[in-house]
Amino acid sequence: MLMALGSFIFELRTVAFGSAQKNHEYRWSSSEVVGKPPVLQALGKGSDKCTLDGVVYHKTQPLNQLKSLAEDQKPILMVDGAGGIHGNWIIRQINETESYFDKFGNSQKVEFKVELERYSGEELELLNILRSLF
Repeated sequence: MLMALGSFIFELRTVAFGSAQKNHEYRWSSSEVVGKPPVLQALGKGSDKCTLDGVVYHKTQPLNQLKSLAEDQKPILMVDGAGGIHGNWIIRQINETESYFDKFGNSQKVEFKVELERYSGEELELLNILRSLF
């Protein structure tokens, strides 16, 4: 197993991602000052995002389960293959590019991109507060 996103398992024999791009945002506010450069003020950490790219060579559509999780529009726990817990994430977008069609019009190759964003809702904040007490 490469990674689990809720009940969806990324693994080499079914759906594997070839790359994972991670983005970490740090927020700053800019205030204009006459005759001087803008004054910057740190606002804190912004969103964490992750984009997974991969290819599936199957007649079946193993990405349907992932699309179903996205349609639920609920935070999903991310766990890596070593058992590391990476918190709750939401699926922002799933892109698919189909190619190499058979004589029945079924694609033999599906390239995919899954865009994720770390969930930072109230439930997660409450959990972090409770963890800090113990």
